[in-house]
Amino acid sequence: MTRKQFWASIVVWSVLLHGTVRALEWKTKVFEVTTAPFQSIVDAAFEFRNTSHQTVAILAVDSTCDCVIATRERDYYGPGETGRINTRFTIGDRVGLYERAISVQTDDDPAHPVRLILRVTVPELIDIAPRLIYWHTGEAVAEKTLDVNVSSAVTLSLDGVQSMTQSFAVRLETIAPGRNYRLHITPHSTAQPASDALRIHGTARDGRAVVFSAYAYVK
Repeated sequence: MTRKQFWASIVVWSVLLHGTVRALEWKTKVFEVTTAPFQSIVDAAFEFRNTSHQTVAILAVDSTCDCVIATRERDYYGPGETGRINTRFTIGDRVGLYERAISVQTDDDPAHPVRLILRVTVPELIDIAPRLIYWHTGEAVAEKTLDVNVSSAVTLSLDGVQSMTQSFAVRLETIAPGRNYRLHITPHSTAQPASDALRIHGTARDGRAVVFSAYAYVK
């Protein structure tokens, strides 16, 4: 068996065992990042190389969420050429871990798009415990409290709180400026169900306004 025949047989067995040999070799298919405080967007690039001997066309690039925009630099990549899929994740008011998938369809195997994963961790800037508080219908009208603690990773002060439906009386108490606060909440009545979003307003060190939310119910 010649060297050429040997490598041809390897390719055949690879196809039989694993499916189509893909032309694009990816540097990584999973991009993980933790955002900085007040970061509003995450830009990530998935780099690849065409390791085949033929030009490959990227037919489509799609994401699973409208919070992610994914684009290709161009449509065609010749043998040995490199490229990347650029993605932009809009954070908005999200916190926690978010995993979004991007599919890349190519003409070497259009029935099986490549699946890329963008994994973004957005740390909490403040901890509200509990974030949701409630009273039962007919329960005695009494004040309840939430503890609000600012993360040590940021510098910001909380300035006040607003009841969006005016169904509850609210007051923000400062325990330790810039770090620890207590939110006092009292329903005006528990005679019937009510719900409210409580907006906690603050100011970051750079002067930007920030808003956090807690929730109160009579149920």
